[in-house]
Amino acid sequence: MAKKDLFTWFTVLLVLLSTQSIVWSSQKTEPAKRVYTDRMAGYDKTVVLTDETIPNSCIMTYFQHGIRYTDINYLVKIMPSFEIDGKVVMPSQVQDISVNDVPGGVVARFKIKNILIETKIRPLMVGRETDSWQGAALYEIKTNPNIPVTIHIGSGKILSLLPGRNLLPLNNADVRKDSVTPLISLHLSMRTLYNSKAAKKTFLSLSKARIS
Repeated sequence: MAKKDLFTWFTVLLVLLSTQSIVWSSQKTEPAKRVYTDRMAGYDKTVVLTDETIPNSCIMTYFQHGIRYTDINYLVKIMPSFEIDGKVVMPSQVQDISVNDVPGGVVARFKIKNILIETKIRPLMVGRETDSWQGAALYEIKTNPNIPVTIHIGSGKILSLLPGRNLLPLNNADVRKDSVTPLISLHLSMRTLYNSKAAKKTFLSLSKARIS
């Protein structure tokens, strides 16, 4: 190849690369959008979850019989509601929600007007190497300043970890509702460990739960 032809070929290639580089640099790049789903923690057979968009929580466990790689037993839903100025405020009405995993559990912080609220849910070290299928979780909620809080507890159902089915954790439709389903076929042992106007801790034992 002649030197002139080689120089022309190199010049054309350089121009093409420069043009493509300008096109690439001029294209606007959209930052990846954060998809808010949930935060989870677990110990042995107990799995807990708090949604990132609506501060409801739930307690789950694995299937005892058979092999299910994508489904999970959704046992109990925990939904707080608040009384402010004589009106009931549901979880869907709160603002500035922040949900994070912490060592041993999940913490949610949010506000209603000027009231700061924090919930914690933790799987407890119960159930390992026991003769029966056991598990337990601790749910705690506190407000500043003090306001009346009601904790609603309802039953769950089978949920799938795969998108396109029940969409957990990609779309917690049932967890996000401002309602709970009445407990069915579930024996729940509940003890209030500490209760005041500022904080409430509830111990939930699932050792007698009916598990599929």
